[in-house]
Amino acid sequence: MAAILGSNADTTLHPPLARSAREQLDTVQALRAVAALCVIGMHIPAIERGAFGVDLFFVISGFIVCHVAASDPGRFMLKRIFRVVPLYWLCTLALFAIAIVVPQLLGATRGDASELLKSLLFVPFVKSNGNIHPLLYLGWTLNYEMLFYGVFALALVLAPRRAHAAAVAALLTLFALGHMVHFDSVPLRFWTAPIVIEFVFGIAAYHVWRSGVLARLPAPAALALALGAWLLMAALRADDTTRPWLWGLPAMVLFLATLSFEPRWRVPTLWLLIGNASYSLYLTHAYVIQALQKKVVPLDDFTPTKVALMLLAVALCCALAVACFRLIERPSNVWLRRRLLQRVVPVADTRRSKHVHTTS
Repeated sequence: MAAILGSNADTTLHPPLARSAREQLDTVQALRAVAALCVIGMHIPAIERGAFGVDLFFVISGFIVCHVAASDPGRFMLKRIFRVVPLYWLCTLALFAIAIVVPQLLGATRGDASELLKSLLFVPFVKSNGNIHPLLYLGWTLNYEMLFYGVFALALVLAPRRAHAAAVAALLTLFALGHMVHFDSVPLRFWTAPIVIEFVFGIAAYHVWRSGVLARLPAPAALALALGAWLLMAALRADDTTRPWLWGLPAMVLFLATLSFEPRWRVPTLWLLIGNASYSLYLTHAYVIQALQKKVVPLDDFTPTKVALMLLAVALCCALAVACFRLIERPSNVWLRRRLLQRVVPVADTRRSKHVHTTS
């Protein structure tokens, strides 16, 4: 998720009207937190709403990648890998070990070496339950993220001065192929699904932001647009075909409306912390909820006790995510960059890395 993801330099963005130091867009971090918490809601049986958090992540990802991608596609791709892979591989390997030792604890996840390899390499495959998911089933979104990163890196190689346009053209081509051709190949069928166009929405949002038009959007109008878009996504049901239009486009509106509050709105520190840890939260939350449901009580009704347990579940998910972010996610990213990106960092980049905490 870049949205599901983030790096120490990914949300330090340079607004069109800024004249001095780069600023972190706290509203982007706040939206990461919103997206992750929505996905948590999707996995609580009594709620089962919030899958559109993924669509918001994809829009954010398209936006952030446009900004952080430099002229060097190799460095761009390595930074994305450093950000995504360590925690995802660790969680996948832990799940694989559980599938080997105590398979009765899991459903469709098996201790299959070929499925493990495909999961680690972000190659889509069909699990025994018929879904195209890796071993860590939430990783299906990362298969799309890695596709997007690859497309963008290729665009940087082939058209460095028009990389955004080239990436949009490639994504629209995949989208069109998915409509025109029925692929027997699982990866091709997966990579040409309609949802890939949501990265285009993020790229479009980046150019709207760069134009400076958001600074002229009145706060009441922005608030109405943001709330309206969120309520629309919460109210609508979408399938694979309608998802980009019923959830993706409103997600872009929500994103742009919220971004217009920068820097008018001071985001609470706790909210920023959850946004920083949103990738860890996304990858780990489902297993916390499942453990509570299996060992304590099913969260399938809005009784006072179960509502209290739902709130406890969310708090536990966030606490675990912050721990993962501070102990694994951020240290592994910093270590890999220092070890494997052998280049002197410009002074401006050194200054900005001191106060930015997430990535795309």
